[in-house]
Amino acid sequence: EPGEEAVQNISDNNDFKAINLALTVRPDWLPGWQGGVSVYFDRLSSSLMPKVNQTILSAHAVYLTPSVEWLNEGVLIRNTSDLGTFNSFGLYTQLSRRFGRFRPYLRYEYTSKNARDPIVSATTDPGREQILALGVRYDFAEFAALKLQWEHALAGLDDGARNEVLLQLSFTF
Repeated sequence: EPGEEAVQNISDNNDFKAINLALTVRPDWLPGWQGGVSVYFDRLSSSLMPKVNQTILSAHAVYLTPSVEWLNEGVLIRNTSDLGTFNSFGLYTQLSRRFGRFRPYLRYEYTSKNARDPIVSATTDPGREQILALGVRYDFAEFAALKLQWEHALAGLDDGARNEVLLQLSFTF
């Protein structure tokens, strides 16, 4: 596309490569549990937007056994530029149980995306949103699955609710 820059693996358009630090723990005395934190730093620059220093903090806690899965994650995105400092936040929790090749699940998601943040407003719909999802995953082969999901989403206070049914086919290579 005209005006877009190529992805850089060795260098960066502003001579500041992103840095990601992460720590994960799986204590032997808590079988099935895993937790972790990460922090990501980057400097974003484009001819279309002001320069932005971005920090992304995240934490997760997981309980995983062959039959039960409980996933939890929270993320804070902090973008700082000449326009100010803007925070956006998101979290989810998902609980599922396996029955043979089927895995029904329930998930709750919450996001609060700052509408004044130039990065957020350029890439996604800002505001608050809550999603309740109910679905089932069917593992029809060792590396292939079919997922059917119903979502009930509540956006900001002035927006109405929406319902969606999603069907996904996925493969692992």
